[in-house]
Amino acid sequence: MQKKAVTRVRVKDADQGIVEAVFASHLITESELKTAPADVIDKDGDVTLRGAFTTGQAVVISAYGHKSWEGKLPVGKGVIREEGDLAICEMQFFMNTTHGRDTFTTVKELGVDDLQEWSYSLDNVKSSRATVAGRSVRVLEQVALVKEVSPVL
Repeated sequence: MQKKAVTRVRVKDADQGIVEAVFASHLITESELKTAPADVIDKDGDVTLRGAFTTGQAVVISAYGHKSWEGKLPVGKGVIREEGDLAICEMQFFMNTTHGRDTFTTVKELGVDDLQEWSYSLDNVKSSRATVAGRSVRVLEQVALVKEVSPVL
């Protein structure tokens, strides 16, 4: 399993535990690859193309730090979509559980100061290589499956 991280969160409904989070940014088109600036390259040295994600795909919201892979219960569920150069997950935290409520509260408080980061797992990836802003990068053309989105530090 591969993982990626980005920061940006907005609480849409605190009572219901609904959050919208950007989990990937700076998505570009294939035609923009040759002239794209360095800021489209993520922390892992990858560039993601628009259309790489499946809009409407349901995902699990993992316990903090991808801990649901280690047996911790998920804290919510969500749906992903692309909007312009952003990949967004609208999440519903499980507010009727202690772990869901606690994670939501942490995400909400860290999000106030834009400290909350998000990471996602990516599986079944179609990619290629390109040079962007003078760097050799992996271009994520299609992420067939995002298994989960996770709050991380």
